[in-house]
Amino acid sequence: MWLLISLAVAAISKAVAYIYSNNEEDPSVTKSIFKSLPGALFRLFITTLWVILITVVLVFVVSLPFHLLMLIFKTKLNPRVITILNAVFVYIALLILGFVFLVAQEVAVLEPSNYGLAALKRSFKLVQAKLPAAIIFFLVNIIVAGLLSKLTRMATFFPATGKLPFWTVYIFAVVLALLYLVFWVYFLLVAIVLYFASKLKYDADEQHLPVRSGEDNPYTPLVVPSEN
Repeated sequence: MWLLISLAVAAISKAVAYIYSNNEEDPSVTKSIFKSLPGALFRLFITTLWVILITVVLVFVVSLPFHLLMLIFKTKLNPRVITILNAVFVYIALLILGFVFLVAQEVAVLEPSNYGLAALKRSFKLVQAKLPAAIIFFLVNIIVAGLLSKLTRMATFFPATGKLPFWTVYIFAVVLALLYLVFWVYFLLVAIVLYFASKLKYDADEQHLPVRSGEDNPYTPLVVPSEN
């Protein structure tokens, strides 16, 4: 699954980048995209390893205080409450992490020099450049994914209770597969567009930062020539 998804991310990202380039039509673009996929897969793999490592460390750090509380005050605290609080804080931390790494895959594919930890740092900077749009996109993504998950549970619940014939499971499976495909491809395209919009704004902001030389420094001591 990771291999198929990564191939799709790399291929679609490269195709959108070609469209954004505004160059003349190139008949060999499909061939060049296919040639670039192995390198993109390698960069995505390294980036994924970093995401997994940071996720594991984050979950450990967030959960550690709750486990220590359970260990120290195990007779005074309600284990169920501590477990729920732990789950809530871990979920919030993972949401923040997912938002920060929102365009990390696109960075790893489209910027060959930025992959692994560099792609994650770059993603954080690009997300900040288009913060309102990134927040809206991220929230809509979570809401739609949650609705599809709810629909999946409903599709398996009714046939299991005998209220619907069992063959309806296959119809639901096909419909849900198509819905997930449309959802995933659409939001991937939006993420790629968000990457280009954020990159454009971030690069423009970086280029327009004031650069002061020694002559422009207001704190440079004034040198008054002495008169004989």
